[in-house]
Amino acid sequence: MRLPLTGRRRVRAAGEDAAAAVDAATCGGGGAVADADAELLARVTRARRAVGVPWPSALWHVPPPPNVGGAGAPPVPPPGGASTGLAIPPSARRPANTPPPPSALSIVRTYAAASVAVATYRLPDVHAALATLPPWEATSRDALSLAGRAHHEAAAYAPAAAAYAAALAAAPARLEGVVDYYSTALWQLRAAAPAVALASAAVAVDRGCPAAWVAAGNAFSLAGDADTALRFFRRAVQLDPGGAAYAYTLAGHELRGKAAAGPAAAAYRRALVVDGRAVGALYGLAALAEARDAWAEARGYYAAALAVAPRNGKLRYHLGAALWYELGRVEKAAGGGAAALRAFSTALGLAPRERRYKRALDTVYAVDEDDL
Repeated sequence: MRLPLTGRRRVRAAGEDAAAAVDAATCGGGGAVADADAELLARVTRARRAVGVPWPSALWHVPPPPNVGGAGAPPVPPPGGASTGLAIPPSARRPANTPPPPSALSIVRTYAAASVAVATYRLPDVHAALATLPPWEATSRDALSLAGRAHHEAAAYAPAAAAYAAALAAAPARLEGVVDYYSTALWQLRAAAPAVALASAAVAVDRGCPAAWVAAGNAFSLAGDADTALRFFRRAVQLDPGGAAYAYTLAGHELRGKAAAGPAAAAYRRALVVDGRAVGALYGLAALAEARDAWAEARGYYAAALAVAPRNGKLRYHLGAALWYELGRVEKAAGGGAAALRAFSTALGLAPRERRYKRALDTVYAVDEDDL
C-alpha cells in the first residue's frame, strides 16, 4: 500500500510536476535534463573556448584547511587553557577611550535588518544597515552579496557586478544567491565573455547548485541561444523545485522573447506559486497583458508588484503607462488622467535621470492642454 506524500516529499513532487510542465511547454517534451548534464557541461566549455576566455582559476581557488601543527601553521594553544607565555604587544591593545567592538548578536541583527530590507525592496535601508558593520565584517561574503542585491534592484548593475565579484572572491565555494544574480547583472551589462567565464567556473565548482545552472542559462541567453538557455533554467528547477522562483521567472522572460505567450505566462505563474512576492514574474505577466492591449489586467499586475516594491521607479512608470493607455485619449474616466499623472510624477521622482519618465509626463500635460 502506497503511503501519501507529506511534508518535503509533497513539495518536491509538486516542483517536479511543475518542472515537467514547463519542460513540455518550452521544448515539446523530451527526456529528463538530469541525464544530459555531460552535454550541458560540454556546451558551457565550448562557449568559454569560443569567446577566448581563460579559466578563472585564481577567482575559484578554495584554499585548503590549515595544516594544524605543520610548517607555517600558527601555534596550537596548550590544552586546559594554560598560558603560552606570549605577551600581547601594546600596538594590539584597544585604547581606553575606544568603544568596544560590536557583539556577535548585534552583527546578526544587522544582517537580519539588511536581509529584510532587501526582501521588501527598501534599498537605502540595506546600505544604511551594512554601514554599521565593523570593517572586518563589511568585506565578508554575506555583506557583499547583500550590497550587490541592493545595487541590483536599483538597476545599478556595474556596482552590483563588482560587489558580487568581491563576494565570490571572499567565499568561492558559496554560489547560491550570488552567481545567479551576478550573471543577470552581466546580462544587463551585455558582458558576454565574463558571463561565459562565470558560468563555466560555476558549474565546475558545484554542478549540484541551481545558481550555477541559472548562470549558464543567462550566458546562453545573452548569446542569443534561447533554447539552450531554457534547458539550463529547467535544470535549475529540477535541482531545487521549492526555491526555483528566479529560474522560472528567467524562463518566462526567455519565452516571452520568443513570443511564446502561453508558456511564458505558465512559467511566471509557477514562479508566483513558489514565491508570491516574485516581482519579476508579476512584471512579466503585466508585460504579456500589455502585448494583448489588456491594460486593466496589466494595471492589476503592476499594482500587485508595487505593493511588494513600492519604491521601484520602473514599475511606477509602467503603471502610469497602463493607466494612461487604459484611459485612452478620447474618452477619459473621471480622475483617470490625474492617476496617470501621479504615477508618472512618482516614477520621475524616484529616477529623475530617466528621460522616458519625463517624456511620459510631458505627454500627459500636452493632452491636458489640448483639452482646454
